[in-house]
Amino acid sequence: MLVVPAYNQMLTKINNDTYFYPDVLVTCGKSEYETENNTMPLNPTVVIEVTSKSSETFDKGLKAELYRSIESVKVYLVIDQHRVFAQLSTRQHNGWLLQEFTKIHQAIPLRSINVDLPLSDVYLDIEFES
Repeated sequence: MLVVPAYNQMLTKINNDTYFYPDVLVTCGKSEYETENNTMPLNPTVVIEVTSKSSETFDKGLKAELYRSIESVKVYLVIDQHRVFAQLSTRQHNGWLLQEFTKIHQAIPLRSINVDLPLSDVYLDIEFES
């Protein structure tokens, strides 16, 4: 499994004209790459984006749709940085299941990589504005 944090700056290819830098990217099995320098994985399994106020609509809308168009993507997760909120899209045999998590005691089930991600860990030491 390859887990790429934001500071690594790996591009994800959506199509020949569209590329994104995800905040976190996970591939399972043997990673396949577009380039020889291994900076553009072609088979992401999990993509995680952390929203900003300016990116929230795009991350939950068009960007989500584009990531979900990649056949290897099983999970697309959007995490809000300003409040306890996560939106999980999970590939099902007949489409996508959308779930929202808003309680700090909840855990996000990332079944494709056998991980439950507690929101208490995601938001550890984060203080929100009132």
